Amino acid sequence: MSRKLKISILLLAVLVIHVLLSWGYKRVMHESQLMKCDREMLSLPAKNYNLIAGNSHALSVQTEYWENSHVIASYGEEIHQSYFKLKHILEVQSSRPDTLLLSFDLGMMHQLALKNQAHQWYWNKYESSRELAPFASKKFEFYSHRIVSGIFPYMDGEVEVYDYFFAKKDSTQLMRKSTEIKKLDEIPPLRQLSDTCLKAQFSPCGIHFFEALLQLCKENSIVLALVRFPVTPHYYWSQSTCFEPEAYYTSCDSMLQKSGVNFKILDFHDRYEEEFFRDPHHLKGGEIRKEFTIEILKELHFSH
Repeated sequence: MSRKLKISILLLAVLVIHVLLSWGYKRVMHESQLMKCDREMLSLPAKNYNLIAGNSHALSVQTEYWENSHVIASYGEEIHQSYFKLKHILEVQSSRPDTLLLSFDLGMMHQLALKNQAHQWYWNKYESSRELAPFASKKFEFYSHRIVSGIFPYMDGEVEVYDYFFAKKDSTQLMRKSTEIKKLDEIPPLRQLSDTCLKAQFSPCGIHFFEALLQLCKENSIVLALVRFPVTPHYYWSQSTCFEPEAYYTSCDSMLQKSGVNFKILDFHDRYEEEFFRDPHHLKGGEIRKEFTIEILKELHFSH
């Protein structure tokens, strides 16, 4: 067998493996929250609707109890990603929500590792590298990760693949063990609101895209509802071990006041006891989430 033929066979084998992995990953991802977001975005009307966005906390809002509402929130979603989604909806789909309900969490504007962002193959569809690049510490890794993930999307998908095939009883128990709620006396005491803490919580990237999102809301007359979602005391304090949480939200409020956007802040972070949570981050489902959704609508003065 000639060397040229061997190389051709090897290349063909690599191509076949790549095609199979791409097909398999597409199948796995079809029911993921990211793909559900895409389908929901495509179904948005031109106007007169309510949009629920942000990270996984926002998934506790049940759309069946809120008329004309659509959820596009996803797990681990950062503020710049919510901004790019909203921009896509407004500019590409020519759709404008009346209200944007956005998760308003500790660390929403923290320092991001943009060069190694998860699921980059997905965010390539919405993010502008030109807008994000100035905030990347390592430009080469920033761009190369976007190129490689576009060619090999399954390289970012180990978690989804594992969950699809193996997320049965054992992995569910493992998840519960990994998110075990600690006692409050195990949480280290707060330190002073130092410059280091401020930089960790308010990065130039986070501030830029938060203000950019506020500007989109202002220009399009969108009412912004910022929700501090329920979390356990452990989650709340473990996310703020070097600063006072209320100082963080006070700083956020200052930015909101200056923006001129029509906004409302709804604070539910300490509304529930620990038995209402399935882990430190998220409310259990069923009647708990239904009642929580109704409470949100009451504070927004919407009917349900």
